[in-house]
Amino acid sequence: MLRRQGITFTAAGTLNAVNGVTINDAVTATAGTLTIDADTDNDGTGTFTTIATGTINSAGQTLDITASDVVIGATIAAATLNITDSDGGGIGLGDTTVVGGLNVSAAELQRITTTTLMELITAGNVTVDNITAANSNTVNTLTIDAVGAITFANNASTFNALTVEADGAVTANANITTDVGALLIDADDDNNAVTGTGLLTVAANVTLTSAAGITLDATEGGITFTGAGTLNAVNGVTINDAVAATAGTLTIDADTDNDGTGTFTTIATGTINSTGQTLDITAGDVVIGGAVTAATLINITDSDGGGIGLGDTTVGGFQLSGTELQLLTATTLELITAGNVTVDSISATNSNTVNTLTIDAVGAITFASAASTFNALTVESDAAVTANVDITTDVGALLIDADD
Repeated sequence: MLRRQGITFTAAGTLNAVNGVTINDAVTATAGTLTIDADTDNDGTGTFTTIATGTINSAGQTLDITASDVVIGATIAAATLNITDSDGGGIGLGDTTVVGGLNVSAAELQRITTTTLMELITAGNVTVDNITAANSNTVNTLTIDAVGAITFANNASTFNALTVEADGAVTANANITTDVGALLIDADDDNNAVTGTGLLTVAANVTLTSAAGITLDATEGGITFTGAGTLNAVNGVTINDAVAATAGTLTIDADTDNDGTGTFTTIATGTINSTGQTLDITAGDVVIGGAVTAATLINITDSDGGGIGLGDTTVGGFQLSGTELQLLTATTLELITAGNVTVDSISATNSNTVNTLTIDAVGAITFASAASTFNALTVESDAAVTANVDITTDVGALLIDADD
């Protein structure tokens, strides 16, 4: 037990105990890493405790804490704070208690300040519930790293920036928001199905929101939306692995501030199966590397009204190339913009998996340079339509309205 006069570590320091470490008075450790292991035999009985007067100032440095549980009664400041669950019993964060685990309440989180990173580490599972923006506001970026599964349960949670890394699985049963930085979720961080399903599950009507970008990754298990789902990001949405969204509309807005910088991206393994449902995508641009299927309807909206280029052309920074169009399968695909549209050199092969393409523009629509072919095509412009080249529909109707 350390108390009374205040405690100063003049360089890197270490505290090791079998059955707990308690700090009763102010600690200064600004000259090197402070390492505290309150449960060196990893039997789950060693708790790290600070009382109200036991502040820790490790500003500019790393603070490593290993314990079976923590009781944080005073402020902790560090550049990087790592808290490791010693016995793998799991971690509860917020309004949840993991029996036999390491639990950090919302109030305890609010006493922590990190300027670079806070990381929670366990060989077990993690449950997160009801972390408010006020609770997490002094943690620059939170990383949750679990060998087991990570579940966001019951009530919505908000963080500055959040990285979620599970070897087992990730389940979002409640809304998750980052109000400053990025949201990254990897449900199969070790890319090995042996450690769990590796499945990212997003429950019905859950929204994932980021003030920066959203990246979703689940190598072995893939990503499942069990009902209608929403992804909202200011600066891009990236899908790295297969998505199944066959139980409700999937709405993706990759550019919520409509400044044209948020791109919707899928890599080759980031296929989207929304068969029988509607898929709504809003973005400043799209980069489609994997097959996207929605048997009913795909809507792609140009977020900033800069216009759309379809085929061998780019308008206002937005291009859906012929190759990308070929990766889309839908009864109806609608391209929507408040700007202009230019269409160039769409082949029958490019458009063959879209039954009907609708192009809807407030501005003008121009078919330029090289001929284009579609199954069926509806062209709706509020301004004008110009056909400088041949337009063919080889299955269904061709409808052109130049003053919609």
